[in-house]
Amino acid sequence: MTYLVECFWPGVSQEQLVLAGAQARQAALQLSADGAAVRYLGAILVPADEVVFYLFESASAEFVRAANERAAIPFERIVESVQLPAAGEAAALAGLPMERVLETRFIASDDGIGLSPNAASKEER
Repeated sequence: MTYLVECFWPGVSQEQLVLAGAQARQAALQLSADGAAVRYLGAILVPADEVVFYLFESASAEFVRAANERAAIPFERIVESVQLPAAGEAAALAGLPMERVLETRFIASDDGIGLSPNAASKEER
């Protein structure tokens, strides 16, 4: 499972983010060595909102919590998340041929926006 850790951090700098990421990585390595498998995947800083999102992979949210506590990173919540890779990687993971992914188009209707495979005519391609 992938987990997103939300941290409200007013005034955080990129340097602080890098240092906290190193602490999170080290904490995850230590916990994994102790048998609590958790892997630090990285972080996303949203400066305008003063929020940092840390990403971890683990079988347990409790292991992720322990990694953040060990790294002394304050956080608001830990939530299970889904990470979607780029189209080619997503197609491979889903077992779809790349051609089908490339032919998928977004369409708008009165019901909202949806996906329509092969929405473009052959002349448009």
